[in-house]
Amino acid sequence: MLQTIIVKISGAKQKHMIRLIRDSGSSGSYISEFAARKLQLKDIGHETVVHGLLGGLQKKEKHKKYVINLSKVDYSFDCALNVMEQKTICAPIPKLENMKLIEEIKDCGIDLSDLTVNGNFCLYESNVNEIHGLIGADYAGKLFTGEIKNLPSGLVAMNTYFGWTIMGRTGQGCSSSEVLLSLHVSDLRICDLWSLDSLGIKEPSISQSKSEIEEAVKDPFVRSLRRDDEGRYQVSLPWLEVHPELSDNRNIAERRLKSCVRSLKKRNCLQEYENIFKEWVSEKIIESVEPEELAREKGHFLPHRPVFKENFTTRIRPVFDASDKERNSGSLYDCIEKGPNYLELIPKLLNRFRQGKYGVISDIQRAFLQIKVAPSDKKFLRFQW
Repeated sequence: MLQTIIVKISGAKQKHMIRLIRDSGSSGSYISEFAARKLQLKDIGHETVVHGLLGGLQKKEKHKKYVINLSKVDYSFDCALNVMEQKTICAPIPKLENMKLIEEIKDCGIDLSDLTVNGNFCLYESNVNEIHGLIGADYAGKLFTGEIKNLPSGLVAMNTYFGWTIMGRTGQGCSSSEVLLSLHVSDLRICDLWSLDSLGIKEPSISQSKSEIEEAVKDPFVRSLRRDDEGRYQVSLPWLEVHPELSDNRNIAERRLKSCVRSLKKRNCLQEYENIFKEWVSEKIIESVEPEELAREKGHFLPHRPVFKENFTTRIRPVFDASDKERNSGSLYDCIEKGPNYLELIPKLLNRFRQGKYGVISDIQRAFLQIKVAPSDKKFLRFQW
């Protein structure tokens, strides 16, 4: 049994259901050329990769890249994935037809979309058993809920955010209906199939260039950029497409705050540190959160600590820790894109600035005050004082 599942996919103008396979043996995720064309997807570039099978065979190919939106059949979960286009994902994979196994699955309270959803409602070209998507190792682990059930027949059920999947031997031996899956077999000898059962993509070949990574982060940022009625730029946090659950972190923030206050009192700097926050409030850099809002909407608290630099204009300043996290939870740092390193551009900008006859400069603090965080993301940047 292979891990097949039915999901809903959204394109620019259309929505369809497709049948896809979860394959951690593939380093990348894919969508079929047929599905991309039917959904009228707009590519975001190209990527050249070397596809290598476990037997050592390699094949270099250029693929179009897309961002697709997938959701569970009942719309209880959805996410965006970066995928590459592949002419054919694999041969058609028949659905489970063994009634004894089907009853066993139902008795265990497992709802398989690949059994309950009529295949005729899915997007297909000539066969309802066609596979038009593949979720590889780049997303497979993040979409796994961690729930596993071992069935009496020996099959293993794994729950994903898109629904349950089944894997394992059916106990019937090989039959003509079983499919040995491999993404790139068109150029291989038949005897090669018995030594290969999954696709591997070499790590160096899938690494994006620096400019591609920067563009992937920049594009969503530009699309979310707004200007409010006051003329300030409103930006959203650059969230990862799939990220770990973010806890409120309040207990950690409270413990760190108590430690921070004790340290400041010992150095007799508590009032100096507090004055910084008062100044930020007066300049509308920060704002207080009402108790009703805290009770109504869960968010995330950032611990902070003072950093001292003698002989500087600002001797003391708060530093916020976005890497702190509770057990079995992600940190804010784990959940957002890191973006390009603009520090590398400073030497180039300074040299270009010096080439001109005139230069225009601005107060960096004033410039910072022209930016505000989108209201929907403010709750993830809370702190205590």
